Amino acid sequence: MRSRRTSSTALWAARSWSPIPAPGGPGLFGHSAIYDPDANRMIVYGGFPAYSELWSLSLGATPTWTQFSLSGPPTGRSDHSAIYDPRRKRMVVFGGTYFDGTSDRPLNDVWALSLTSLAWSNLTPAGLAPLPRAAHTAIDDTLLDRMLLFGGGVGTNESTWGLTLGQPMQWSPLLPLLQVSSTVLTMPPVTLGDTVSVLERESADRAHLGRDGDGSRFLWVSPVLARLESNPTGDVVHGPGRSSRWSAKRHHPERRSESGRAVDHRERR
Repeated sequence: MRSRRTSSTALWAARSWSPIPAPGGPGLFGHSAIYDPDANRMIVYGGFPAYSELWSLSLGATPTWTQFSLSGPPTGRSDHSAIYDPRRKRMVVFGGTYFDGTSDRPLNDVWALSLTSLAWSNLTPAGLAPLPRAAHTAIDDTLLDRMLLFGGGVGTNESTWGLTLGQPMQWSPLLPLLQVSSTVLTMPPVTLGDTVSVLERESADRAHLGRDGDGSRFLWVSPVLARLESNPTGDVVHGPGRSSRWSAKRHHPERRSESGRAVDHRERR
């Protein structure tokens, strides 16, 4: 039997959180979402229980959901990652899992959705690809024109990858992120469902990355940074509550607490 989970159709936006009235949308989790600035819309793909559905939410005066039915889509999936590629006006999707009727199977394929023609294409980058993974995170590094991946259920610390988005597309393993705590630099544990964001960009080789997947407030940064920061603070804005419940056995059955209980930092109550 699959893990018990809940999903919500609630939408929240802006620095001052407020729900967006847009009835009729999908109730999902483990999906991806990107913002298409040219059309002022949010594109939502995959997730449980829909897996292969593609939706658009127009963000004008009257937000409206629209479902697309396109030919040649990827294998339906959840817990994948997606970014907006501004130079090519497309959404790039990587990895995740698909349910084969018995269990979840991890993926490491790459797909692109053209936001102008609404057509899917399967991409085949050169180089050694990352291991199949799910519950990872990805960001668009616009200055270096690449997709950065971190973490996921792969059971290895070699979990940071770069995908060149221009031609020729190329996979490259990257140095792991480092945790800055006082004067000690340590490598982050491989966890599930982390959030990585570009907080500041000073030059082509300096990016501040934040992660809070296990509830900590440490700032994890790329090793090329000389700045020392930890426990960042800022204005707290109350947003949507936590409503999903996750099973540790789904992607990382070997993870245990000191008491022997399986744990997953994505578990929410």
